[in-house]
Amino acid sequence: MKDIEVTWCEPRECAGTPLTNYQLEFRPTNRRAWQTLTVPGTFDEPLCIPASQKNLFIPVSSKETSSTLAANTDYFFRVAARNEVGLSEFAETRDSIRTPLKPGKRLILYLADSLRLA
Repeated sequence: MKDIEVTWCEPRECAGTPLTNYQLEFRPTNRRAWQTLTVPGTFDEPLCIPASQKNLFIPVSSKETSSTLAANTDYFFRVAARNEVGLSEFAETRDSIRTPLKPGKRLILYLADSLRLA
């Protein structure tokens, strides 16, 4: 199976409250609406990425679902941090990323913009 690794940095500021988790969203370049990555096997349960984790592997398959990406498709990604205060602003990719058409090298995407919880 192919996948894309998305990585990010923890927020510079957390409003004095520890992080609880991260929320990762994606959208194809031909759509405006963002889709929250969900727990595999569900369609509506958002995937809560633990605060200690700074990366996630997203599977790529023949078609897009709420927990997989479609092959040979251009996507934007964004991530936000969550704590008791709420959800941070999202850090987004500036350029789109094309998912692999065939099995091969893993793509690694790094969200360079820092997150901030105010």
